[in-house]
Amino acid sequence: LKEVDSPKLIEPKEKEVLDKWTPLLRKWLEKECDQSFALFSLQKCISDLEYPPGFMSRMLATLYDLEVIEENSIKDWLAPPDNRHPFLAKAKAAFSPSESISAKNNAKMFLDWLESQ
Repeated sequence: LKEVDSPKLIEPKEKEVLDKWTPLLRKWLEKECDQSFALFSLQKCISDLEYPPGFMSRMLATLYDLEVIEENSIKDWLAPPDNRHPFLAKAKAAFSPSESISAKNNAKMFLDWLESQ
């Protein structure tokens, strides 16, 4: 994994809080499919908060930087593979198309950074 080096993507105080939970998160989210499912849960939380600007990007960047989530799990969150893990498609279906667009827009800064790597 490449270290996220953009100061706009990682808020030190948020990283400090998540870092305390990193060993547990890594254990729970060992499989990529579990990581992707967790991203849908994160999306739900951020949706409930009405998408604070950049929050999804910061959470993705921080979790990626802490090596809690992997690039493939992010790709599966964006476009769940129907044939491998049907429960991911079901998790995605819980969101309206506009909610999915809002989440992706909120994650855009990190997704653009990831694509450039």
